[in-house]
Amino acid sequence: MRRCISEHFWRAAIALPFIIPPATLAANQDEIQVYDYSINKPDEFGVEIHLNTTPEGRVFQDYPGEITNNHGIRFTTEFSYGLTRDLEAGLYIDTESDGQGNYYLAGEKYRLKWLPLKPDEARGAWFAVAN
Repeated sequence: MRRCISEHFWRAAIALPFIIPPATLAANQDEIQVYDYSINKPDEFGVEIHLNTTPEGRVFQDYPGEITNNHGIRFTTEFSYGLTRDLEAGLYIDTESDGQGNYYLAGEKYRLKWLPLKPDEARGAWFAVAN
């Protein structure tokens, strides 16, 4: 059963960029993300929601297609899947609204998260994450 679910997940993740019409995609600013030392176990799925806003920001575009961030809201859904005990794959679906209330599908991003150094749960310690 696990193999079947993971095969469907990866097929959907690979097909997604070809399903989304290019005309709906827009360029947006990346969010700032803080990582902790959590990672999915092998064959474990996860979903996180990233939500941030810019109450006061830039109004004019620096390049064509840029979504300015003044009064904007960025909503990103992150799907993740544990590959090994130290490696996790992720798929981000970025959406954004501008100050005028226009809604954009800003695209998708793929990522690998590697956690080579984990802290001792009882004592705490340093950890290292590469994304």
